[in-house]
Amino acid sequence: MNDFRFSSSKQLNERLKQLNSRLGGEGTVYDDHQHLAIKIFNRNEVNIGRKCQKVKRLISQAKNVYFADVITPIKEVTVKGHFVGYTMRYVKDAKDLDYLAEKSFLNKTDLKESLQIMIKIAQTVEKVHNLGLIIGDFHPGQVLVVGEDIYFVDTDSWGWNNADKTFAADRKCLPFYVDPIARDFSCRDVTVKSYTQANDYYSLAVIAFKVLTGEHPFGGVYQVDKKMPIEMRARNQLSVLGNHDIKLMKGKTWDIWMSDELKEAFLDIFERRKRYNIGPILFKQLMSLQYCKRHQGYYDSSYNKCPKCSKYIQATRKVIKRAKAASGEIFIPCQNVQQLYDYRTYLNNVGEVVRVNDRGEEIRKSVKGVGKKDTNFLDDERYMLKIKPMSLVKRVFGSNTSNECHMYLYKDETQIYEVHVKNRATIRVVKNSIYYVDESTHSLKILTIRNGNVEECEVARKPTEFEYNVGPNSSYAIISPQKNGIEIDIGGKTTLLPKQMPIIMKYDAISNMWIWVAKLNNSQYNTIVFRRGKIVYQTKDINYSNMNLQGSVFYRATLCLPANGKMISVMPYVDNMPISNVITETPPIDDITINSSFEVVHINENRSELYVLTKDRNVFRFVM
Repeated sequence: MNDFRFSSSKQLNERLKQLNSRLGGEGTVYDDHQHLAIKIFNRNEVNIGRKCQKVKRLISQAKNVYFADVITPIKEVTVKGHFVGYTMRYVKDAKDLDYLAEKSFLNKTDLKESLQIMIKIAQTVEKVHNLGLIIGDFHPGQVLVVGEDIYFVDTDSWGWNNADKTFAADRKCLPFYVDPIARDFSCRDVTVKSYTQANDYYSLAVIAFKVLTGEHPFGGVYQVDKKMPIEMRARNQLSVLGNHDIKLMKGKTWDIWMSDELKEAFLDIFERRKRYNIGPILFKQLMSLQYCKRHQGYYDSSYNKCPKCSKYIQATRKVIKRAKAASGEIFIPCQNVQQLYDYRTYLNNVGEVVRVNDRGEEIRKSVKGVGKKDTNFLDDERYMLKIKPMSLVKRVFGSNTSNECHMYLYKDETQIYEVHVKNRATIRVVKNSIYYVDESTHSLKILTIRNGNVEECEVARKPTEFEYNVGPNSSYAIISPQKNGIEIDIGGKTTLLPKQMPIIMKYDAISNMWIWVAKLNNSQYNTIVFRRGKIVYQTKDINYSNMNLQGSVFYRATLCLPANGKMISVMPYVDNMPISNVITETPPIDDITINSSFEVVHINENRSELYVLTKDRNVFRFVM
């Protein structure tokens, strides 16, 4: 049943009549509703010889590069040795992007889910381009969606960059989605001159706008010429985003959630003849969405509150933008501060460890002992962890390392728990939990306070020594050396990397992503972004020389680093994007220097706070 070489048309038809079928523009697609689909071309509609050459090349290329989200030909289907079609994976219960766009128009989709789908599509477009391919006739029907998964179809119409006619993208198109730059408007019929990868970026932007808003970017009624068709509006750059007296049935429903940056990117492509992948800006839009429970909809974080619930939409938005560029308020002044431990904890000049509340007011303190910091406060300030090193006698006669210590957990002034730890450097306090490494068993353990009781459990175990980091929602990453490289374990999912010098491993609870930066040699770094334990982005093109990685934070999938008078944002999320799109800088911020360190506190969907710890022992707070 896996042999698709038929001796006669009758034998092929006997096989196909058992299958379900649907008629397409170039032929018929048959499927068995299990795992396989068969496309048989109509010889009257296509150049069968050219299709044969392209399908063979796609099959050959797919042997070396496999995309889970691209449906490529698997085997040729022949009759008496002559090519008639090909087999491919069958996608069950799929809807195309037109279905999503219609649901968006009816307000029956979740904007975040639609953005996530469009970001995946943009990423796949970039991967396809990196193989030298061009999609060409790129429209909503070419992408199927099943839940969170996407599938590009009709790949036999794709072509290769700078190829001759045989291997170029098919010159067909849906007029509403084709780049006007690619069309020959001197012909009466819809004629495409040729396709480039830049034309794919235009089609991608049109598809994204329609999926997210439910409107075509050149839809509505142009009041100056009510009969002007969409294709001519696109040619003359008269989009619904510009000031062109265009009436829409539902009005500009995207105004409250669409950021200025995304709007400008759409205008770049629709009205300024620029062509680039809009994916990174869609990702930034996803990260900046806020949700209003009152009207059950999203709005952009540049507003300080939902504009649908406020009468002063524009004024509110401008004030917030100015506030982001302004200097922060002083949270902890350097007076009386001997050493900063974190944004809420410091050592004062008389040797006491002081804890402050969210207004910078002292709420608890403890007398400091000998050596390094030995007092940690949990989020519930009634609980305090004191770390005491082993006595000199015990270190000399009974232990192997000077890092051995005892952890004592106190509730108010009463000791309630004690643990012996061989390496104090492995101790972390995260919210109301305490992590440490039990080196005798090479296991990561956690102490958690629940209902006044201390519970201890093992998080993970490794055969050798390891380092680790944890996030505020108990997400963890374990970095352990192996004979053939470095193993990174994120929540039980492991990835093996070649040997390299780790610098940072940081977590962002909002996007549920980890970022790994390691040094490969004197001038090259390796940047990897993980999501749910899987690599979603990796590059060696970002140079962090002279950047303070140790003082950085990972926030909304963006690595924020301190620099003199500014904050550098590194936003890696799409393969092979120009570095100029990945690294940006904020307007001047006087209180930040390259020696500062950042901490971010996520308050709720509407508010996060950036704390800047400076070398001169000041702490500043910025509202993000």
